[in-house]
Amino acid sequence: FLNQPSAGYFTNVKNELANRYGGHLLSDAGTNLTGSVSMTGRMFYSDTAFTITSPLTLTRGSSSTQSGAGLIIINGDLIINKNITYGAITSGDKLIQIPSAVWIVLGDIYIHSDVTEISGAFLALGKLSSGADVACPAAGCGTIDTNPGSGAASLTINGLLMAKRILFERTYKSSAQGSEIIIYDSRIFVNPPPGVEDFVKNLPKWK
Repeated sequence: FLNQPSAGYFTNVKNELANRYGGHLLSDAGTNLTGSVSMTGRMFYSDTAFTITSPLTLTRGSSSTQSGAGLIIINGDLIINKNITYGAITSGDKLIQIPSAVWIVLGDIYIHSDVTEISGAFLALGKLSSGADVACPAAGCGTIDTNPGSGAASLTINGLLMAKRILFERTYKSSAQGSEIIIYDSRIFVNPPPGVEDFVKNLPKWK
């Protein structure tokens, strides 16, 4: 669905998602992606840069037929100033209920130095300029930066990172714990959000 003409690119992507999965599943991120929320198989979008200003918990589907997965598309930078975590799952939950998030960012991702945990698959694809990709290291090229700030805290990433450029810049030091820890969990495989089913098939499976 990301293979759209450059003119009106973000609008084309939203229209394609609406046509394929139903417009009722499109949801404004600024209004509906805050606090503790079950994504219920929805596709969240922000027409501009998006900032996480308070802790965000992505919770399980509330019934055996309700999805805990969600796709988030940001038309600009994603600025993460607070932790993003997955809520607990319970014994007997179906796979569809497991919270699983994919963040597609048409810009850069900045993770504040105070953030200690983020959860999800984070893809920084970069912006378009005059119909062409912005080249790195320019702003908006598709960078993930873990240290806008002092970088004193350790950062745990539950999921995966994909970008044109990743800057691991935390300065936390300990013989017992890394400064940046990536835990490649299997949520994206067992409960992929709408729109990324084909993408998931091309990811490596570690056993």
